[in-house]
Amino acid sequence: MPTTPKVNHAYWLRPNGTIASSRPSPLNGKRPQELIIMAETRRLLQLILHNKREETHPDLVTAIEVLLRSRLRRTSPLTELAPMQRIAWLDEYTHIECTAAFEGDNFAPGDSYRVNCMDIPTTHITDRQTMHGGSEEVLITGHELLVTVRDSRKRLHAFCHTGIPTDIEIHKLHHTQYLLNHFAVPDAPDITKVYPATYAKHRAFLSSL
Repeated sequence: MPTTPKVNHAYWLRPNGTIASSRPSPLNGKRPQELIIMAETRRLLQLILHNKREETHPDLVTAIEVLLRSRLRRTSPLTELAPMQRIAWLDEYTHIECTAAFEGDNFAPGDSYRVNCMDIPTTHITDRQTMHGGSEEVLITGHELLVTVRDSRKRLHAFCHTGIPTDIEIHKLHHTQYLLNHFAVPDAPDITKVYPATYAKHRAFLSSL
C-alpha cells in the first residue's frame, strides 16, 4: 500500500499509484507502468534505483523492480547469448561495474560507472574474395552500437568495432573487446532461465513424440 514519504525520501508512490518527488522531476505524476515502456524513461527509473544519494521509498522500489523483471521475461532471448552479443542489452542499464583495472586508476575494480548506448552510422572498406580467386575492396555501410563510459575524471571513453563520427567528443576510443575484458557485461537470461519449468515441460513433450 503506497505510503507518505519518510524523512529524506526523494521519490515515493502516491495513493493513486503515481510517482511523487520532493523536487521537480520528469517522473513526477507518472505511473511506473507507463514509464517502463520507453527506454528513455525506463532508464530514469533505473537511475533512481541505482543512485544511493536518492532515497527512494521501498514501495516504489518494489514496484519498479517488479516491472523490470516482468519486462525481462517478455524480452528474453531464445538461446544463450555470447558475451559480445550481451552488449546489446547494455541499453537497459545506467551503470556498469569495472572488473579489472583499466586506464590506470581511472577505472577501479568494484566501482560502477555511468554507461550509455547509441546507434551510429558506420562506413568502412574491407576485402572480399571474387569468384575468380582474387580479391576486391568493398565499401560497407550500416549502423553499429557505440557504448560510452565515463571514468572517475568524468572523461568519456567509447567502445566500438570501427571508427566513430568526428562530431562525438570522446577522450579515448577502444575496441569493444576491451569492454568485455574490463567490465561486467550484464547477463541476458534466455528462456531456459526465465521459464525453466515451462521449457522443461515442452522439451519433455517433444522428446516423447
